[in-house]
Amino acid sequence: MNITKIYVVGGEGAINKKIETLLGNYGTTIRIAGRSRYETSVAVAEAFSLNTKIAVLTYSENFPDGICGGPLAAVLKAPLLLTKTANITSADNFIQKRQIADGYVLGGTKLISDDAVRKIFNLKISDQITK
Repeated sequence: MNITKIYVVGGEGAINKKIETLLGNYGTTIRIAGRSRYETSVAVAEAFSLNTKIAVLTYSENFPDGICGGPLAAVLKAPLLLTKTANITSADNFIQKRQIADGYVLGGTKLISDDAVRKIFNLKISDQITK
């Protein structure tokens, strides 16, 4: 298979060191992790220098949202950022730093509120959020 690099995404609490060591038998392992799932999603976006004109936000507590968002983000060459209404800091910092003004949000408004989306994308209350 000519594998040269294997990316291990997540901290040792998510993917233990033994797995990383085993994978090292097949190629160089590179762990991408943050202190939380939110910071890890930003670390992945930064590691792969993804298109920063658009972002895909997905609810962090329900894996199907992220799984569905992965292919969308890949097609758009956009970062997939994990977030939720109660924890927008990592996504907000990433998007503000890169001045991203457009994106997709996966998860209903009970999961990622319109107010959270407005804050993350620096939108005015009068700006339309298309559903």
